[in-house]
Amino acid sequence: MPTVGVYGCRPEDGVIKNLNSLGLNDIQWSEPCPEMRVLLILPDVAKGTKLPNLCHSNDLDVVAAPTGLKGLPSAKSLVTYGLGAKESITYSSLSPDNSVIALQREVVTINGTRLERQEIPTPPTEQPEKMLAMAAAMLIAGCTAESLSNNLKSFVLPL
Repeated sequence: MPTVGVYGCRPEDGVIKNLNSLGLNDIQWSEPCPEMRVLLILPDVAKGTKLPNLCHSNDLDVVAAPTGLKGLPSAKSLVTYGLGAKESITYSSLSPDNSVIALQREVVTINGTRLERQEIPTPPTEQPEKMLAMAAAMLIAGCTAESLSNNLKSFVLPL
């Protein structure tokens, strides 16, 4: 069972619990650990922060992170997310009534599937960067673009 390490959340936020409850392709979500193949860094980690050594091996497939972090571990693929125009995953539309996430570059999932550039309708949110982080994680975990919107609707974001 592949493991995705999630960095930047507090246990009381329930982010890892929510991700595990989705049952995406038998992915195990946890704190960063030696078994992880993917590292997700949440947007609550301050930009410009030097990260601690989160990678216990050189076998990471993907690091998904907001732009501006220093000391990211090396991986086969880096997926950036955020509100900027140069991110791998961003919004093409963001309003209180409607949100559309844009994959601006090809993203490779944990099982090797290549997701082409596309736009994906998603539920509106008051926390757009956290929603992008969750979308990035779910897509990397192998969630299809078609099921992403439904999975995000059931995902509870901590305030």
